[in-house]
Amino acid sequence: MLLEPVITRFLCPPRNRYLINRLRSVQLARSGSNTQESILVIRLDAIGDLVLTTPFLKELRRLAPQASITALVSPRTAGILKSSPFVDTVLPYDVPKDVRFSPVKHVQSIVDFAQRHLAHTNWSLAINPRWDEDNHDEAFLCFLSDAKRRVAYSEKVTKKKAFRNAGFDELYTDIIFEKSPPAHDRDRTVGVLKYIFPEAELVLPHLHLSAEDYRYAEEMLKPSVDAKLGRKRVIALGLGASTLRKTWPIESFIELTKLILKDHDSTIVTIGGPGEAAPGEMLAKAFPNNVIHTAGRSSLTQTAALLSRADVYVGNDTGPTHIAAAVSPAVIALFNHPLSANQTHVGSPARFRPLGPHVTVIQPAFPKPPCREACLQSTSHCITNISPAEVYATLLKIIEKSSQIAKTSR
Repeated sequence: MLLEPVITRFLCPPRNRYLINRLRSVQLARSGSNTQESILVIRLDAIGDLVLTTPFLKELRRLAPQASITALVSPRTAGILKSSPFVDTVLPYDVPKDVRFSPVKHVQSIVDFAQRHLAHTNWSLAINPRWDEDNHDEAFLCFLSDAKRRVAYSEKVTKKKAFRNAGFDELYTDIIFEKSPPAHDRDRTVGVLKYIFPEAELVLPHLHLSAEDYRYAEEMLKPSVDAKLGRKRVIALGLGASTLRKTWPIESFIELTKLILKDHDSTIVTIGGPGEAAPGEMLAKAFPNNVIHTAGRSSLTQTAALLSRADVYVGNDTGPTHIAAAVSPAVIALFNHPLSANQTHVGSPARFRPLGPHVTVIQPAFPKPPCREACLQSTSHCITNISPAEVYATLLKIIEKSSQIAKTSR
């Protein structure tokens, strides 16, 4: 039986009950013989979410230094943890697209994965740190790990989660009931760790990169070095986002680049995945002597290395912006969520702003009609209330401040 996505949303409780009952009847062939404490952390969503989970992983490693820690993540984000000392194993998981709307095939794909990758370890602890609804099989995989303790936020923390994840609480051994107004996602994630280790602290996201990644960045940035004047200022631009409503138009990025190059001899670096290749090419064609086009051509860690060499990064509410916040000297994050709108909304920077030592968030002051509590349009809409001149003014302040610091440190 194939269920269309819209139908599936309205059938969540009975579908969940079917999946849970099927999973409860499964008997995996278990052969785990390890004596070392083994911890499974499941985080299967997007790039930014995993970056915001690195504080959790860093603290988990500090508080359980002898444990073997496995991070179960999406194949699209696995590279972020490639060189991380916080985990011992990175295990990619993704539901095959052809089974997503068939409950029978869906269960079988989860069971097959658990048999291959989870059944051969005696897990002492499995953690799902996500506060919002689980749309990526975290609860099912946590249950099939058969860990002695399986910890997560309750399905009842929000009305939406109570409906979408009905019945999931019974798959865990430890349920955290936290109904206070939504906090930042990093704080929620570490909150799960505090439940287990009360001494856990809130720290900033941190990424570890390899020497190869840094060599790649240096090679790509060679055009930014002038034989007489030395290295030019490098400004990275994150052109894309997961949805068009979060995307500042490419025309605005082009106008911003004009303002930058009018007053500053700088190198512009385009950042992003394959979806940003086309707008990156547009920018490169508009400024052929000043743009290094890397969007769609670099891995996540190579992108991080490039961002670590940038003087300033400007980008949308997207994964690379979270990466930039963790590694770049200065970040300007463009959010489509209006400042006057509901700050508890999932699109608000109050909940998902990039975290780093030098992050500036720019939001439209007010929504564009007909939006009110959040931008709900399918195209670039409220975010177009952010002007290139406003972004450039913020960028200019950062450049001037860094120049003053450089002078005083000589």
